[in-house]
Amino acid sequence: MGTVWDWNPGAHGAFSTDGGTTWTGFAAEPEAGKRGGRVAITADGSHILWTLRGAQAVVSADRGATWKLAQGLPEGAKISEWANVDIQPAADRVNANKLYVLDAMNGAVYRSTDGGISFKETWSSLPSKGEWEMATSSITAVPNYEGHVWITTGDSLQRSTDSAQTFVKIAGIQEAYAVGFGKPLSGAKYPTVYLLGKIGGKKAIFRSHDEAKSFVRINDDDHQFAGATHITGDPRVESRVYLGTGGRGILYGMPK
Repeated sequence: MGTVWDWNPGAHGAFSTDGGTTWTGFAAEPEAGKRGGRVAITADGSHILWTLRGAQAVVSADRGATWKLAQGLPEGAKISEWANVDIQPAADRVNANKLYVLDAMNGAVYRSTDGGISFKETWSSLPSKGEWEMATSSITAVPNYEGHVWITTGDSLQRSTDSAQTFVKIAGIQEAYAVGFGKPLSGAKYPTVYLLGKIGGKKAIFRSHDEAKSFVRINDDDHQFAGATHITGDPRVESRVYLGTGGRGILYGMPK
């Protein structure tokens, strides 16, 4: 494994209660917070789960004033600074007691039903990844649908509808790097699915209005945006999609 690095001094996490207009740094943080990681916040905002790079995940019930070890999760691996975080969290978007964690390096998924206090492994059939492969590993929960969890593994897009108890591979997806959700198409119930991946031999940006039964491409060869790494739809504006480009800015568009 590679070298573990430290971020700059100061708070390494913060919360906002006004939609991101202002932020308050966590009053305390674990020692490993200076090496970064990922956070997920329960649906009611009561608990914050922080999965740490190279350390054990922690959970706070007081907006970062105090932290306790999350029980039942593997410790984050000592990975290189350029590698994606291996222990990745997602919070159920309906049930505030449920959180999910992807262990991308070992191909396992964990679930909590007590707000992140403790976890149990629920699925272990995903492909394991080396640190150079984890850039395309991600886990995302679906707005307004309890227990719906989607995972990209680089070589597949997988979906659970039973709170990560089981996963099904989506047919026709050759590669999947990131997935996100936006406001449903008029007349549809399920959120629009946005995908960075490869379908029909073409690496591109795709959209589905039918729960990933079919996808259409929404970019072209002249608009690859320097290699997008994250994608999500707007929850309030139909067809608006946002792209994260890994340090090259955040883009949004409204493709037809």
